[in-house]
Amino acid sequence: MRYVALLRGINVTGHKKVSMADLRTIFDKLGFIGIKTFLASGNAVFEADETDEGALVEAIQTGIVETFGFESATQVRTGDAFAEMVAGDPFKDMVLTKELRFYASFSPRPITSVDPPDGCAFRFVGAGERELFSVMEVGMGSSVDLMEFLDATYGKDVTTRNWNTVMKVASYLGESAQ
Repeated sequence: MRYVALLRGINVTGHKKVSMADLRTIFDKLGFIGIKTFLASGNAVFEADETDEGALVEAIQTGIVETFGFESATQVRTGDAFAEMVAGDPFKDMVLTKELRFYASFSPRPITSVDPPDGCAFRFVGAGERELFSVMEVGMGSSVDLMEFLDATYGKDVTTRNWNTVMKVASYLGESAQ
């Protein structure tokens, strides 16, 4: 089965450095095939016989700890579920401008949209089963504000990607495994 893995907090401001070549090596040692990694923020598409997402998360997180000595919360989605989320495009009725950023946040648990406090630079525009979609106005705040809110509300195992990154991940799903 084809999967997407999204690692949290690696290669951010020089901390928790993980090269994508090293990440591919970890995935290879775990027996995954068709491994593609891209963008240094910890995104991978791979195939595995395992059908339990929780078992895949545990294996990947253990591999990160054993190889690098630090933890990285990891979210895994089936390729089909990820492609379906992208096809549903929660931003389809919005116009992306240089003043706006679109984000998708991924949780291991069911998630519901909770209104952020008044005056925040971000707002939520929808939620999937384990995803939350937000829009941020550049110049009125930063993605750090969004991350702090998500951590406090949903926990520190949530990871967030810019929608452009999500679209790039989805494009890798369409490629055949090597």
